[in-house]
Amino acid sequence: MNEKKDYKVVILDGFTDEEISQIVKTLKDMFRGRDIIFSRPTFHTKTWTVEKLINVLHQEIEEHKEKGKVP
Repeated sequence: MNEKKDYKVVILDGFTDEEISQIVKTLKDMFRGRDIIFSRPTFHTKTWTVEKLINVLHQEIEEHKEKGKVP
């Protein structure tokens, strides 16, 4: 990863699957064309700092883009 991209990150915790779907759809519509990462904490990541989680999310999205898995 050459340059760290400034993604918007939304962490959704405590929502139902249906609520998350509605939130994601609404935010994607509102911020069309912007790079947004949506995250739902897992058992493993709940112990991380927010800074660590965001850094890992940025790294993972860049790796997926390099592999052509993310538009």
